[in-house]
Amino acid sequence: MNGEWVLVAEKILQASDLNTNQNRLLLRRCDAQQHLLPLLRQSELEAVMNSNDGLNIEISTANCDKVFEVQFKHWGSSKGFIFNGRGWRNLRSHFKGILTEGYILRFYRFRGDGEGEGEGEEGRERKLQMRMVVVPSSEMMKAADILVSFRQS
Repeated sequence: MNGEWVLVAEKILQASDLNTNQNRLLLRRCDAQQHLLPLLRQSELEAVMNSNDGLNIEISTANCDKVFEVQFKHWGSSKGFIFNGRGWRNLRSHFKGILTEGYILRFYRFRGDGEGEGEGEEGRERKLQMRMVVVPSSEMMKAADILVSFRQS
């Protein structure tokens, strides 16, 4: 399948994002509203906005060696959006010693030609999938963009 990786969210890590007691990544509201929510079907959008459980999405590392299932949900108290749950905790643990305040996380989604709605392969419902790239500074962002451009599936 032909297609491209599309940036859907970027986050400069804050101390609260790394706090194990809070167990969440607070996303920029504009990224969620402009780039993530439009990707969702109505039932998924309702899960994000109205459910305590949120919507399970898959986030893989840039080299695809690990996949983490995190919850994406609207956080009513701040009117923001978060990734949290066991998957976020596991992802944070996987990058222990690497994720540092001020580092930049970028989340990409693959958009393919003829990409359809509904079910995926063999009749299974598709799950929103993204890749995450961790970079220490904006100077390293170009290298991260190049890395993502090489990963086409």
